Amino acid sequence: MCFRYRRASLRSNRKWHIGLAMALLTTVVIVCAPTTQAQEVARDDVVPERPKIIPNRRWEEDWSVLADPRVKREPLDRLKYIPLSRRHPKAYLSLGFTLRERLEVDHSPFFGTVAGLKGEWLLSRLEVHADLRLGKHVQVFAQVQSAFAPGKKVLAPVDQDRLDLEQGFIRLTERLGGGTVTLRVGREVMDFDLQRFISSREGRNLRQAYDAVYLDYRRSVWRVTTAYTQPVQTRDRRSFDDYSSHHQTFGGLLIRRRLWQTSQLSISHSRYTRDAATFISVSGNERRSNIDVRFTGTRNGFDWDIEAMNQTGRIGAKTQH
Repeated sequence: MCFRYRRASLRSNRKWHIGLAMALLTTVVIVCAPTTQAQEVARDDVVPERPKIIPNRRWEEDWSVLADPRVKREPLDRLKYIPLSRRHPKAYLSLGFTLRERLEVDHSPFFGTVAGLKGEWLLSRLEVHADLRLGKHVQVFAQVQSAFAPGKKVLAPVDQDRLDLEQGFIRLTERLGGGTVTLRVGREVMDFDLQRFISSREGRNLRQAYDAVYLDYRRSVWRVTTAYTQPVQTRDRRSFDDYSSHHQTFGGLLIRRRLWQTSQLSISHSRYTRDAATFISVSGNERRSNIDVRFTGTRNGFDWDIEAMNQTGRIGAKTQH
């Protein structure tokens, strides 16, 4: 479980958040109380270490170590590890939630030129997730979110989404050619390299999700990643109405090679499309391509980050170089 609290006071329209989380947890405790945990003990004498909660990447947590009875137990572990098979400790269901409260104070946005924006408000985000593992190779992850901005008079698209699917994907992992290949398909939050083009937008109240196909291959010093995504747009007219469209897409290929233990060379190509884009001086279908070369590392007390990028494209009939 993860609970992060930042200077804030509870308000009435946020009680729904707490109620939803507690109702879910109470229901699962009642349903899962009779479940017997798998008692498979590791063959060696080393006691596995409990995984750490990763607030912004809950799908990366692996709670199968709780199949070992020697691992120290903590409250609500019955929710973190619900075994599906005695013989296969990595087949399990894990449940959890993340509640983030953030108080913002802004007394002079846009230097006071726009009326009604200043003030104090609370950014409240509740995420509830279920992580199903069917052995070492298959994962099904689902996460719903509810976000509010009490006290904020002018809401931005990233401030509020009363109830929607934030993530829902299937991940397949397999050994291939001496390396490991990972395929994810579905709605997911992701970061890509320096997060200039694909970012989870963690600082905002609503994170950026993508309906995507993601493929990653790692072998020795090499890593090759490719993805095709459609950014999810927040609507918030009713529950579960966020959407994506082929009218706005981003995809690319990223190749990385570790040169030494502390340095890396990467080369990427990406493609962004948006139909019916409108700017001050031009409008039309937007098409952009980027080629990027980056060399980073640290050695002997020095660190460096050298990068070159070239972007080409067009908006309507106007080309760009």
